[in-house]
Amino acid sequence: MPYIVVTTWTPLAKGKQVVEIYGKVRQKFPVDKTLTKELIQGILKVEGAKSKSISISKVKEGMMDKALLRQQDAMVMFHDVEGLEYTIDVYFDFPETFSMLGMQAPD
Repeated sequence: MPYIVVTTWTPLAKGKQVVEIYGKVRQKFPVDKTLTKELIQGILKVEGAKSKSISISKVKEGMMDKALLRQQDAMVMFHDVEGLEYTIDVYFDFPETFSMLGMQAPD
């Protein structure tokens, strides 16, 4: 199964604003277990004048389109935070990647 990885960089001065918005996002977009399994709600570290946070969700089979649209809709709520940047990436685990190549992953 593929994974959706969201990485967000937030200016330290905007941390409280982002936390407030995050609470609203979680209310409006609670984890939809029919689309994804949340593996990491969020991990965070400071990099210079910004914090970097990462969340990872495992996408259920056949649900990638819906899961990505839902993730993007949630991230729109942060668009007014000055200086905030984010990426939404899709990753595949090694067994799935090997399978795409018609091979079997080693143990």
